[in-house]
Amino acid sequence: MKIVFYTNIVSPHQIPLAREIVKFVGCEKYRYVYSEIFHVERQKMGWTPESESWIVSMERDPHLAHELLENSEILILGHRDLALIERRSIKGLKTYYASERWFKPVGVRVCLHKRIYLPGRLRMLVPSYRKMVRLFVSLANKFESFQLMPYGEWARQDFLDMGIPDNKIKTWGYCVAASFAAKSTDRRTHSPFKLLWVGRMIDWKKVDTLIKAVRLCPSVSLTLVGDGPEKTRLQKMAEGLNVCFMDNVPIEEVRHLMRSHDMYALCSNGAEGWGAALNEAMEEDMYVVGTNEAGASATMLPKTHRFPAGDFHALSNLIKQASQGNLPKIPIGEWSARQTAERLLEICR
Repeated sequence: MKIVFYTNIVSPHQIPLAREIVKFVGCEKYRYVYSEIFHVERQKMGWTPESESWIVSMERDPHLAHELLENSEILILGHRDLALIERRSIKGLKTYYASERWFKPVGVRVCLHKRIYLPGRLRMLVPSYRKMVRLFVSLANKFESFQLMPYGEWARQDFLDMGIPDNKIKTWGYCVAASFAAKSTDRRTHSPFKLLWVGRMIDWKKVDTLIKAVRLCPSVSLTLVGDGPEKTRLQKMAEGLNVCFMDNVPIEEVRHLMRSHDMYALCSNGAEGWGAALNEAMEEDMYVVGTNEAGASATMLPKTHRFPAGDFHALSNLIKQASQGNLPKIPIGEWSARQTAERLLEICR
């Protein structure tokens, strides 16, 4: 049984899972096929190219990549290549489509620093998109060998809203590498309590929610790591507060920062398909909270650890609970790369 994973890039949010699968099935039975070259922008964010023997570049080895995609016993793909899905399904080959939301909210800019977000189903008003969705649903309902694996609860709900039955859907999520440091049962909180956020500073990440929450929690500090068009505005908002701004750092350094901070908050709205920094924070034994709208927090966190996107009052209350030791930590548990690999292999049998 050869398993092929087909995606656009070599991602640090997918390679940890790939490595765990290889441990189970062996490097001869797994291939990771990617279609795009390594982007400089990703490198600036701390991503590094990987070179394992089971990674295949479609650009460098198109004939091998084509053979793997067309004829492997099991294909997991993130591309909306409906023609490929149909060809494989006709041959009875197991094909699993893995994706984020199809109906992410649609952002519409109303002024320089303001967007409004409309329901994602408005995409169905576009004839070409509506045609694609109908063909996709038709394939899912027609072929038993074609299954769906949405990244998170909201992606799953989008598939249900399309009219795809629940028994065709297996929810999962992105994975990250396990902690680089040994777990400690006596991890102590800092004084002042230290908050952390990492990512691209763009509007739908809603980092301003965290700054507003910190204004209500004068006994905490906040470190914001990253760059983006919102950075200057956020720096002005944070004037007079205990907020430190850092440029992008390598992923290894992010983990060190997580171990030297107490709490991580995922503040994004529904445009955040997942939010893998939350996985990393859980791996590093941090207090974690997130929005109801972001994929990772909606899927991995209980309601007690969530808040509505933009609600800085609710976020400040969660920060206060955590700083006082009244908010339990959430272990990575079933969302670790190893347990996800086990679950995935069970699905694919």
